[in-house]
Amino acid sequence: MKIEDAIDSYIYLNRANARGDGWYALGKVTACAGELYTLLAALRGFRAYVYRYAVQVLSPEEQALLAQVWPAEPSQQEVKRAAQALWAWTRSVWQEAERLLGRSLLIQVDEAALLSAVGRLYTE
Repeated sequence: MKIEDAIDSYIYLNRANARGDGWYALGKVTACAGELYTLLAALRGFRAYVYRYAVQVLSPEEQALLAQVWPAEPSQQEVKRAAQALWAWTRSVWQEAERLLGRSLLIQVDEAALLSAVGRLYTE
């Protein structure tokens, strides 16, 4: 499922970024954001690929949340900031998917532990 892939990507891209592979991490952040957008659009009845129909699909708040995912430059700090925004986007799409489907996706994540572990990647 796309949500599970996004969680995995969030971990992996932060690991790469912390190790100095900012360009890879930058690409992974934006690719993951696009996949989540495509999922959300499909759940709302749109066949949208890569941000087609974004204005029709997303509320202004969702558009702002998604816009935060874009790194302004390939620096480690900026990609780390964008990755944090990607987590917020992932949580938002995840919650909306569950709302639209009317059921839990049965994905269990200890969010505090996950975010703490990701934070440690940058201090090791």
